[in-house]
Amino acid sequence: ASILSTLLDNGFLETTNYGTYRFIHPTLMAYFAGYQFVKKEPEIKELLRWPVGAKAYGYAASFQSELPWIDRVLQLSQREDPLFTQLRLVNDWLSFAPKAHVWRNQLLKKTITTLQNDRLPLPLRFRFLASLLAIEDPTISKIFMRLLAAKSPQVRQLSVFGCGALHE
Repeated sequence: ASILSTLLDNGFLETTNYGTYRFIHPTLMAYFAGYQFVKKEPEIKELLRWPVGAKAYGYAASFQSELPWIDRVLQLSQREDPLFTQLRLVNDWLSFAPKAHVWRNQLLKKTITTLQNDRLPLPLRFRFLASLLAIEDPTISKIFMRLLAAKSPQVRQLSVFGCGALHE
């Protein structure tokens, strides 16, 4: 049996009305599309309207240790992006980025700093908490344990939720 027939038989691919093939699950499509996007800089605002494209660029980012364009997202002020939509979008990429990537560590620091910002509404900070919980990195539980000693009662509350979700 060929690889193509195996993929069709196991439900990874399907034939279209045009005689071509496509991946059934958008995550598979995004993963393979990510290889094509490695050299292309995304327009982050466009990705906010295209979830599969956002995931594809996330996979493309996971194939690269340094991403100069992600610095622009990290440097956005709250005035430029009050709900941190661009930061939240790239935060979803943390869950499949290798730990050694430079951009991953920068993004992780920005996320933790934003989580501790008492001027932000608590529901928004819970979104950042959720992105940290999705990473499945043992250092995240250590971060939440340290945040239990924070001066801010809201930061302590967030860290309690984080520790609880990680069964600490």
